[in-house]
This record gives sequence, C-alpha cells and structure tokens, in this order.
Amino acid sequence: MGNKASSRGDWPSGEGEMARRIREHDWARSGLGPVADWPQSLRTAIDICLDSGFASFVWWGPRLIQFYNDAALAIMQDKHPESFSAPARDAWSDVWPDIGGLAETVMREGRAMIGEDRAMVPDRGGARQNAWFTFSYSPLRDENAAVAGIFITAIETTRRVQAERELREGEEFKNRIIESTADCIKVLDLEGRLQWISRGGQRALELDDFDAVRGMSWFDIWQGPTRERARQAIYAAANGTQSRFSGPAPTFKGTLKWWESIITPMLGHDGKPERLLAISRDMSDQRQAIDALVSSERRQRALIEGIPQLVWRAHLPGEWNWSSPQWTAYTGLSREESLGSGWLDAVHEDDRGAVMAAWQKAAASGSFSHEHRIRNGADGRYRWFNTRAAPLYDGQGEIVEWLGTSTDIDDLQRMQDAQKVILAELQHRARNLLAVVRSIAGRTLGRGRKFDEFSGRLAALSRVQGFLARSEGFAVELGEIVRAELDAHGGSGRVRIEGPAIELPGEKAQPFALALHELATNAVKYGALSTPSGRLTVAWHTHEDAKERALVLDWRETGVTLAQRGNGGEERLGYGRELIERALPYQLGAQTHLEFTPQGVECLIRVPLAMLEASKGSSG
Repeated sequence: MGNKASSRGDWPSGEGEMARRIREHDWARSGLGPVADWPQSLRTAIDICLDSGFASFVWWGPRLIQFYNDAALAIMQDKHPESFSAPARDAWSDVWPDIGGLAETVMREGRAMIGEDRAMVPDRGGARQNAWFTFSYSPLRDENAAVAGIFITAIETTRRVQAERELREGEEFKNRIIESTADCIKVLDLEGRLQWISRGGQRALELDDFDAVRGMSWFDIWQGPTRERARQAIYAAANGTQSRFSGPAPTFKGTLKWWESIITPMLGHDGKPERLLAISRDMSDQRQAIDALVSSERRQRALIEGIPQLVWRAHLPGEWNWSSPQWTAYTGLSREESLGSGWLDAVHEDDRGAVMAAWQKAAASGSFSHEHRIRNGADGRYRWFNTRAAPLYDGQGEIVEWLGTSTDIDDLQRMQDAQKVILAELQHRARNLLAVVRSIAGRTLGRGRKFDEFSGRLAALSRVQGFLARSEGFAVELGEIVRAELDAHGGSGRVRIEGPAIELPGEKAQPFALALHELATNAVKYGALSTPSGRLTVAWHTHEDAKERALVLDWRETGVTLAQRGNGGEERLGYGRELIERALPYQLGAQTHLEFTPQGVECLIRVPLAMLEASKGSSG
C-alpha cells in the first residue's frame, strides 16, 4: 500500500488532494521530522487512511498531528486546509469538549472507543450547525507496541438521525431521505422478513432484483455467531427496543463484507411496533484497517519473541519496563521480577557497578553497549553477554524509551582467548626460531661484516615478533617500531620522532621494520648518527586526496658533510635500496623515494591506508 516510499517525494502514492499535500508539505518543522525518518507504523496508518472510502483521520504523536483523506474533505469544509498537519486540539477546538475525552482515553488506555451518534455543533461556513457523527477511535501502535496515535473513521449520521425523526412526520418525506442515502436501508416485518430495500441498499448488497428475495428472512444471510445476534436484534426491535450489532455477511453475489447495523421499531398509530427499520453500513474498509494493524502488531510480537537474543525495554536508563520470554526462560526471573532494576539480580555481582556506570553515560552518548556476565537460571552458571540498546525519540527529540538486546558471546570470547594463547605461543616460537637461525648463521658464516648485517636484520624481525606477541590484534604501532630500531642502534639522543598512533598489521609491520633497520644502520655507520653534528627526523602522517588516503613516512638526515657522505656512499645501502625501492612497492603497494643529499639521506615512503586496513581486517 505504498510503504516502500522514501525521501524522494514519491510517497504517499495516488493522485488525491491529500496524498499530494502530504508529499509537498514541509514536515521538517512539524515536530514529526522529515518523511524519510517517519516510522513504518505511521506510514502504514496514513496509507490505510488515504485508501479508505470513508472519511478517515490519523492523529499521531504527543500533539496528535492530524492527517485525513479526500473523503474527509466533506466533513472538514471550511477547516481545510488549515487543519491539515495541525494538532487535533487546535483543528477541532470548537468540538474538543465533546471528543477530547475519547481521544485521551484511547491514548492513555490503548483501547478502541466508539462515539455513536454524537451530537456536536461544528463551525461550518461561518455558522454553527447541529450535526451528528459516529466515530471509531482505534489506537495506533508504533514499532515498540506503544500507543503513538489514533486512527479515526468518522461517519456523519446527521442525515440518518434527521431521517429517523422525520419518518414520523410523513411517509413521502421519509422515502425521499431514504432513497438519497448510500446506507443499506431495509424494511422488515416483525419476523425479520424482507419487505423493502432502498436503492442504495440494493447496490451495496449487489442485488439486481428485489422481488427475487422479497419475503426472505434477513438474519439468514449472516454468518456464524452474527446470525444469532441478528436474530436477537430483530426480536428486541419487534418488542420496541432499538438494537445495534455488527458482523460479516456476504452480498447476494458472494462478496463478503463487514456490516454495522441498527434495527429500529417502526411504530403504528397505536404506538406498537408494526414493522422494523434496519440500517446497515458497509464497514469493510475500517475493519480491514483494524485487522491490518492487529496483524502487524502480532507479527512484530512474533518476531521479537522468536529471535534468540534476550530482548527488553527500559523507560529510563537501566529501569526496565518489559522483558521478553527469552529473558525469563534463560534467567528464571519473571517479567515482574525484572522490572525497574530487578534485572540486575541476574548480572554477576562483580559486573553490576560497571553496567550501571555504562548506563549513566548512555543518555549523553545516545547508545548503550557493554559486555558482562548473566546467570543461567537453570544451572546457576554465568555466561558472557554483549548487551546493546538504542534510544527511541519523540517528536521533540527527547528519549522516551530504550530498546535493547543481550547476545550470548561466551563461546566466542572463549575462542578468542584461546586464539590469543595460540598466537602468543606462535610468536614465541618464531622468536626462538630466529634465534636458532642466527646461531646457525654465526657458526656457518663466521664472524664478520656479512654476519653482522644478517644478524642485525634477524634482530629487527625478532623485535617486531616481540611486539606482535604482546598485542591483542596481531598488530604493532608504527611509533614503537621506529623507537625500537633507533634505540637498538643507540642513536635516539639526536633524533626527533613525531607522528600519530597508527597500527600496522603483522605481515605489513615486518617489511616496514626491515626498511627502518637498513636506514638506521646506514645512519649509524655513514649518516646523521655517525657524527656529533648530525641530526635525524622521522615523521609520519596521514594524507588524503582525490585518489586515496595514505600513510606518509619521511626519514630526513641533516648535518652530514659531503666527505662523510662520500665515505659511505650510495653503494653502502645496496640491500636497503633494493628493499625500499622494490620490496616495499611489491609488498605494501608503496610509493618510495630515496635520495642521498649533501646533508644526508632523505627517504619518503607512501603506503595506501586501504592496504593496511584490508590486511588488518583479514587477519582479524
């Protein structure tokens, strides 16, 4: 019924005036907010209202903002269009003393109210006129089953009431009134047999030839228990008492409709009933609307009670006002025992303080999330749960309720703990393996420059493995790698290090560490750290342009004389150059620039953050 609408302006569908006004109206300042933010329950109610053939209204929110359909324009008259999107109290200020009590009862108690043949004196065309209406006030519930508005079907019964009065004044005038109404009006004998049906009634009953059904017992067309109610109503009217009832009945062509009927005795000259007047109105649209709302509520309840999470609601932070059957089944606490702060009885006593502290921060942050232990009522054991809650806001942006779930994460947490132990053991064994390799290389290669270079590279890898062994997410912070390498070379006193905290996943940290090791080794032997006048700056930052977001690391040496640089030379950074200019682009997708300036080495390394983030996500 048009519930797939969005903020594009295509909802609600239809060419009617009220559908168009809803689409074109600026709702941002109405208290309801933009149409795209409206709850589905409000949209569904408006769709039902617009599709109804009877005058229908939707009042929504604390201020009861008013919507109505095209069929209601005949009732609104001079109130339109000012009453559209206005609070109901303002729109109906002239009759609010008559109808306001019904609306307040529906919102407060959540039950339907009927105002039958209510006499009111509305302002029409600048003049106050007597009018009678039958109203059906049905509660509208939001996604959390809370009463959020009212669905009203208004049937103006002024004509019928006046017709009933005027029936006593003349048969001719009575017939004109009856023939002009769309209600299904019938005249029955005292036994309930059909004697006459109005033209409007014949159309509503899909009856082509009245003579074919003349004399038929009227209550025989009703179904199920309604048939007996019809029989009782005829009996009561035959004894002088007006009766009213409703129920399903098919037309003469088999179309099932829902009717609301009034049976009134027609008195003879002696004051006794001599015939019966039955007036029925097709209430199928209203009934379908009510059934749809009830069905929607049942589906929502089935969904909530069918998911494995423990579901609950809180009207204040930490103060529950409802809990699902799943909560009771798991904890053994009844809904009544869990109300207020009673639910805390199922939370581990060591976690209660932290839970309530998180609730105190929730109102300001607009969200609640906490991991704590909850007791299983069957065996008394505690399991870890992740509890989350989101607030529900009213039209003024105030929090009216919290809807939350608690999800069992005990098995997941145990697996994560086991994974940490396994990872730490693997890192420990990797470091031991590097030590073994270093020892074997020393015995094989002997002591010398090549062994020292090889040993230094193994030490750099071992330092990275040490960081990873202590980390929880198989990642190491870039600043730790930089400081560790410079500390290992004894040159941190003349170094300026600056940059934000950026985590490198394990497989990306290792090539980074090797590159920094080669640069640091060269600086100690031939560069800025080989002379008292030398200085080294290692700085990094994130950079974003139209192409990508990237990590940029800048290694810059100063204070190295030309003679000193020549004593080292570019050829002394042979493996380091190959690592920086070939390995980093291959392994990290990096762009690198290595230059030997008169002041010392300058190296710029640019790595796409997407490479680091994707690697981190895959390793987790």
